[in-house]
Amino acid sequence: MSSIIYWGVVAAGAATLLIEAWRNFDSSLSSTPFREHPILRNVKVSKLSTTREQHIGYAFYSLLYIAAYVLVLSSVEVYGLLQQVAQNASEIGPSEAVQFANSLSDGDIDYGKPIFVSASIIAVLSLKAVEPVERAMRLMAHRLAGIPRGIYGIIDVLHAIEYEKLDRGNTPTPLTQMFEERWQKSFSRPYDAGRLNNLKSALLTIDFLAPALTGNQRIQHFPFSQLESMSTLSAQLSDEVEALRRKLSAFPGEEEEGARSELYSSSMNTANDAIALFSVHYIRNNRAIKNLHNNVVLRSIYASIKSAYRVELNSFGMAVFISVFLSLFVAHWSVFSWSIVESGVDRAAITANFAKYMPNSDELKLWNDKKCLSDGKYISSEECEYLISSAVDSDHSTRRREIFEYIVRVMVPLVLSTIAAAAVTIMARQMRHEDNSWPRWQLRRFPFVRMISLSILPAIVAVLVLAMAGCAILWVDTSFQLTENQLTIHLKSNGVYYLLNFLPAFIISMCVLVLIDQHDEFPPEITVSISVIFAVFLIYSYYVCVIFGYPEGQIRTKPSGWGYYSFEIREVIVNGSFSVIFVIVFSVFLEMTENNRASRQSILLRFFKGQRRRHSGGSEGED
Repeated sequence: MSSIIYWGVVAAGAATLLIEAWRNFDSSLSSTPFREHPILRNVKVSKLSTTREQHIGYAFYSLLYIAAYVLVLSSVEVYGLLQQVAQNASEIGPSEAVQFANSLSDGDIDYGKPIFVSASIIAVLSLKAVEPVERAMRLMAHRLAGIPRGIYGIIDVLHAIEYEKLDRGNTPTPLTQMFEERWQKSFSRPYDAGRLNNLKSALLTIDFLAPALTGNQRIQHFPFSQLESMSTLSAQLSDEVEALRRKLSAFPGEEEEGARSELYSSSMNTANDAIALFSVHYIRNNRAIKNLHNNVVLRSIYASIKSAYRVELNSFGMAVFISVFLSLFVAHWSVFSWSIVESGVDRAAITANFAKYMPNSDELKLWNDKKCLSDGKYISSEECEYLISSAVDSDHSTRRREIFEYIVRVMVPLVLSTIAAAAVTIMARQMRHEDNSWPRWQLRRFPFVRMISLSILPAIVAVLVLAMAGCAILWVDTSFQLTENQLTIHLKSNGVYYLLNFLPAFIISMCVLVLIDQHDEFPPEITVSISVIFAVFLIYSYYVCVIFGYPEGQIRTKPSGWGYYSFEIREVIVNGSFSVIFVIVFSVFLEMTENNRASRQSILLRFFKGQRRRHSGGSEGED
């Protein structure tokens, strides 16, 4: 009966969170996120999405709340279980067995846990400092449900396109032709050169984009955008284009500066509205433009949008792929070279040495730093090397298999944790960028608070992934028959280690943010140097994890005093090899795959070009 009451309270806490989730999500649907653009100033998110998409978005959003609720509540229960285990361990004599079911009914105070956890989640997500986390959750739900969002990224791409250089084919440009025939001569003064170029670019933008947003072409190119609000916006743009056409149809006088200024302002505003509305249609149409076989210009614009896809995702995937293989090699070399004389190898050689050459000795010669290789007092170096090689050969396959299994057991959770930290960071930054809430910054004015606020969530996710992966490996090791006692012992032994991994995950998140934001501002050497600096911090953070996080008794001494580095250093290499290699390789691929790499030449390349120019100039002077 008590368990039924408890689960009823749990359900009540979940229902409270669902109500709060609906309140927040419904308010987001009533917002006007595109108010910077006149044509979208009063457009609500709910008008750009269907009822089905809104319900799906709420389902995703509420799932994030419930996931946080289950995670925190289970953590509280596990913490109580660990406390009870620690209390029983400190008692002398027999104690009652720890049972998870009984711990739920020890008193009325346990019934308050779900409500307390639910209220705490609501309170925390209401704080101003945690607002970026809540916004990221909401935007993620919008993205998964297909609710239009993130038009600012598409707007940036459309503004960056040089429409004058596009292959027009047979695409008509009525506004541009009308301007060239009637108005271009009136912009012949020297100070009109800049305005003339901007004006012609704006008119070309309207000629290329507006037809796809109005009339029958809108249905042809954007078939999934047939909402009432979208039709209203298209009609509004059509009216703006028609008003601009009427202005262009009149012949201006040479001294009518007001008419020229009005034409310039109208053209720029209409072009901006066309770009904004085109972006909304593109997002609304599942980020696609249909039926492009007869439209050369739209095909070129669509290719430009696709080619401008963020290089960080490709760099992330390639860096993960390469780092996995390199880190496995480094970790295997580290463990195998350290333990080559451990676990049977050194004991076999010592036993053979003692039995053959020291049968009557009162003291056993210690195998210290393999001194027998150079000390011929008891054994020649050739015979000693033979004994070692024989022991290694007999133990070779077994040791390699054991080492590989150990490396996989340690590295798989760490690899997944690093991938989670970097992936969540890239996704959160993308959402902030598309929400127009991630402005550009300079390295000399480092936005430390903003970086911290965005790096906390990926670090928490990385710790959770690490703990879940560790428990999953334990589950596999127990032949899928994991008991509560085994899980409790595992969490008690490795809990500190899991929590300490928040530090390297936080550093990885910060590094990814800095590299993505700044890689196009510096030459390749500077970008890679920044990643190396973060790699140094990563190495130290993993050293802290090993020293303070490994269970008591797991850190061993060097086997018989042999070895170039300690067990702690070996474990730092195993723990941190993937993350360190990942951040460096990630920076390299960012530089290799970016679009404007040619405009930021390598420092060394510029140096050699300068030297060549200097020598060339000197030779000409001598002639």
